Amino acid sequence: MIKSWVLAVLLFVVGSVVPYPPAGDGTILRSFERPLTQFSAGHRGVDLQADPGELVISPVSGEVWFSGYVVDRPVITIATKTILLTIEPVYSNLVKGDLVKRSDVIGVVDIGGDCAYRCIHVGVRIKGTRHYLDPIPYLLNLPKLLPIKP
Repeated sequence: MIKSWVLAVLLFVVGSVVPYPPAGDGTILRSFERPLTQFSAGHRGVDLQADPGELVISPVSGEVWFSGYVVDRPVITIATKTILLTIEPVYSNLVKGDLVKRSDVIGVVDIGGDCAYRCIHVGVRIKGTRHYLDPIPYLLNLPKLLPIKP
């Protein structure tokens, strides 16, 4: 039998709305598409509708792992014990090592990257790997199952 939280995650597709998103109204513009290999095509996160200037709220508690520019966009990454959660484009005054709690303001939606002027991209990967996870359970604050390392 499928657990109810798994079914809830399966129902979040393009056009769905994530309640209490980091920014914007939570409308999913593009869903997570797991790549077949670490170098394959895919969409390693989820794009949520958001406008430049909106406040960005942390969906997890953790430590700022990175805050700065990657190519043409500002990025912030928060580390927990097991994952790295990245949101872009987000301008932030936070610096590496700052501690944040779930629901803290971590910056504002900026412009740049694939989401320029219309969304934020949220990505999650297992710390120390290139294994990307669907960010929806982290945005919904649901239990997460991590793969066992070989």
